[in-house]
Amino acid sequence: LAAAFGSAAVATKLVLTVMLPLVWVYGAAVCWFGEGGDGVGGLHWSIPCVTSMLLVALALDYNIFLFSRAVENKKSGLGDVESVCRALASTGPVITCAGLIFALE
Repeated sequence: LAAAFGSAAVATKLVLTVMLPLVWVYGAAVCWFGEGGDGVGGLHWSIPCVTSMLLVALALDYNIFLFSRAVENKKSGLGDVESVCRALASTGPVITCAGLIFALE
């Protein structure tokens, strides 16, 4: 990733924005289902195994889409904040619609 974007900081940011939400989701699932918060108790071992690949693939795909647009804006001469703002403005609706479609299926 660092070679593709030409920056180790961008690659680190991508990894953090993928892994941190994944840790939060599984932490909340273990906290809720592992402690029996649903009345049944226990989180089946296959849930993290099955969902991890899907969650990582989706998160990485959308992050690369967003960050590649931000890097393009930065290379065109815009500042850091303006690059990210324009990337969010141009990719935000697409990412949001794709997420909603995925959630509603």
